[in-house]
Amino acid sequence: MSEWNRIVLSPALKKSDVSFALDADLSEVSKDWNLQPTEEILKRIIALWCAAGYAQTNFGPYFPEYVETNNIHDWLTGPERKFVFTEKPSKTHQIHFSWRTEHIYFLLWCVGVIPQIDLPIKQSRIGDVFDLFPQDMEQPEVLRQAMKVRPKEDIVAWAEVLHEVHGALRRGKLKKTKISIEIVQEWHHAVNWILDVCPGESWEFVTTDT
Repeated sequence: MSEWNRIVLSPALKKSDVSFALDADLSEVSKDWNLQPTEEILKRIIALWCAAGYAQTNFGPYFPEYVETNNIHDWLTGPERKFVFTEKPSKTHQIHFSWRTEHIYFLLWCVGVIPQIDLPIKQSRIGDVFDLFPQDMEQPEVLRQAMKVRPKEDIVAWAEVLHEVHGALRRGKLKKTKISIEIVQEWHHAVNWILDVCPGESWEFVTTDT
């Protein structure tokens, strides 16, 4: 079964009032999209891990030390660096960067580390793959070796579904669904970045209007 067919037949979508044609042709909308290089995806995942990890460990010293030790400051965006190197960020910023776990989860699926995903109804958990991330100050070699980017068409299928579902949720069109608009928004951001839907834009400036 193709990834497109698997998504549109998923339990979460079947219980909602959104429908998609099973034979939808995505070639036109995606022909100008290009997957990010594998190494750039790795850097983005690690940057997100540093920001989300700093938020979720109540600003412990590990993640600032990891960035410093490995000299990966430029892997993080400006807002991520500012957050990770702020000793006591605000609660608002802590919550904001905690949500980047959802970006990590979706990108881990894109690189084959998470075997299967469905439209989200609850927050994602990445505890099962924590052992792939650095355990001390080492480079992320274990994660690098585990990554195998999925076919573009599988990721494009998710781009199309997330675009449609996110739009429907924004407009209040889904009255019978438990699909989380907050998580869909984060996944939509991640898929638009990995496919370079907003050409040349850095992570922080990727939009979810397409």
